[in-house]
Amino acid sequence: MNLKTSSYSNLKYRSDIDGLRALAVLAVVAYHASPLQIKGGFIGVDIFFVISGFLISTVILQNMQNDSFSFLEFYSRRIKRIFPALFLVLVACFLFGWIGLYSDEYQQLGKHIVGGSGFLSNFLLWQESGYFDNSAESKPLLHLWSLGIEEQFYIICPFLLWFCWKQRLSPLIPILFLFVISFVLNLIGIHKDSVGAFFSPQTRFWELLIGVVLAYQKLYGFNIKPVLKLKTEINFPYVHSFISFLGLGLIVFGFLFISKERGFPGVWALFPTLGAAMIIGAGSQAWLNKNIFSNKILVWFGLISFPLYLWHWPVLSFIHTINNGNDASRMVRLLAVLSSILLAWLTYKLIEKPIRYAQKNKTTQLVFASIIVAFVGLITYKSEGYPFRTILAAKQKAWTDKPQVLSGYETSKIYHQVSVVKERDFYLSNVLNEKANIAVLGDSHANRLYWSLSDYKEMKLINIGRGTCPPLIDVEVFQNNGQSIGCQPLTNNYLHYVKEDSNIKLIIINAFYNQYRQGLILKANNKQISLEEALNNTLNYLCDSHKKIIVALDVPEVPSSCYQRNFPVWNIKFPPVCTTSKQQFDLQNKPLMKVLKSYPDVAVFNPGKTFCNEQCGEIDMHKYLYLRDGNHLNDFGLRKLSPSIHDFVRKELG
Repeated sequence: MNLKTSSYSNLKYRSDIDGLRALAVLAVVAYHASPLQIKGGFIGVDIFFVISGFLISTVILQNMQNDSFSFLEFYSRRIKRIFPALFLVLVACFLFGWIGLYSDEYQQLGKHIVGGSGFLSNFLLWQESGYFDNSAESKPLLHLWSLGIEEQFYIICPFLLWFCWKQRLSPLIPILFLFVISFVLNLIGIHKDSVGAFFSPQTRFWELLIGVVLAYQKLYGFNIKPVLKLKTEINFPYVHSFISFLGLGLIVFGFLFISKERGFPGVWALFPTLGAAMIIGAGSQAWLNKNIFSNKILVWFGLISFPLYLWHWPVLSFIHTINNGNDASRMVRLLAVLSSILLAWLTYKLIEKPIRYAQKNKTTQLVFASIIVAFVGLITYKSEGYPFRTILAAKQKAWTDKPQVLSGYETSKIYHQVSVVKERDFYLSNVLNEKANIAVLGDSHANRLYWSLSDYKEMKLINIGRGTCPPLIDVEVFQNNGQSIGCQPLTNNYLHYVKEDSNIKLIIINAFYNQYRQGLILKANNKQISLEEALNNTLNYLCDSHKKIIVALDVPEVPSSCYQRNFPVWNIKFPPVCTTSKQQFDLQNKPLMKVLKSYPDVAVFNPGKTFCNEQCGEIDMHKYLYLRDGNHLNDFGLRKLSPSIHDFVRKELG
């Protein structure tokens, strides 16, 4: 390795630090590939922060000691270290997104490309949501938040050290002062804004400052005199080995006991950061560092740690996207990790290393390339993800959804003695300070109908129910394994509520009827009961109230396989299985219609008529993407259904 600039020749290479890098990156990769097994693996990033702070500040301090520090040289080396691999990954994500992402997903990717190019990803993600939220897996550049923190730190740190050096002041006091401020802000932020505490540079800088303090201590001890002199390194093998083992113990503790449920970083981040500092501070001759962390395999992973960190998350994220938001199998995730390792090695050998150590300075070209990538990302964002790319993207918002759950005090008033509100419960109302006169009852499909009606202000609505719980009296729902879902107490309570409430004039019943015929088991009084018999009992119960009742048939279904993402996107063909003939739809509803014929005063709303084509010979629910999956209406579907359900309800109300 020939470094032409003499100012960098004083930094002695430590293979054990590359081994520690390997531990950090492999922990992060393992966490992202299998978060349930490696719950604390994400703390590998905190280890990176300490390593980075130590190495970079060591270089700066040594160069200042030799009177050879140059800001231009420092930032030029940062650019050559970071930009080549980052540029490659951003371009690869953009190209894959063109082929495989819907327009809204591609638009978001464009925004994140801008953030990644400008090292501002942490601020973008701070505005959007959290690192651990459910949408995180749909963001292939999520992991660039940590790179943003590092580069923001290196805007401030070199100038602070340079200023202190020029003033012949020890930087130790201001470094420790900033460390305390940042750490306290981190502790406060965990309780006030946990997402901000995770992504904010102010609440993360203390982790890099641990590395700076360590670098200072290794060079000067804790000398705070104005004139700094290099200290002589004294080796205590047993003490250093003990410190190294203790540091590893802190890190392993973090892997085992830190999880996303804990407030992080907070005090929990002390385990990986202090652990990393102890291992580095113990020196290259400590037994653990010399015999384990200097192992050739670990060192190899350490050398490719940066490109591996860049590649692994986009690969896993895109696999999650291709799989329609479902978790991939273990074998697929393993192959994704192995592919990431191969890509990282190729990037290191063919891109990163040649550019980093090239005779000719390519800093200007790298900056220009980064600006172009950022500009392309910005155009992608402004153009709403180039919707012309695909039939789907032009018409779809298949995953656009309305809120389904509102838990709290209002819900408990309806559900009475049931004090714990489950996340599938919903009590929604479009009425403020008034009494509703229309009750929409049922599972998540009834919730869709509610949203179709909710924009009409004259409709005073409440929507009561629970996902996977049909609006049927005295009925409990069981899974195939015999486990109860717990519907009966809630359902009986709200059916009694709407029956007795004099303000409610109209009751609308709807459910995903097919799942209660196939897959789930209905029981009343510990005996299995058919959907039709249960509906008959429910109508008998409600008809005594002399309220108007509408039974809404379910929307036409298509197999969930119709919503699998196809490649290449521009050649998507809709297979015949994704169309439902009107004859099939009527046959599906025949058992229900047989029951409803016995109740002439009960009105029947058939949503299938809304989704017929011009000849009404077949219903193509997939072509126009009215469903978000195989059976739930999405935002387009709700708008499509809204006029017909509104007219039907208004007619029944008179």
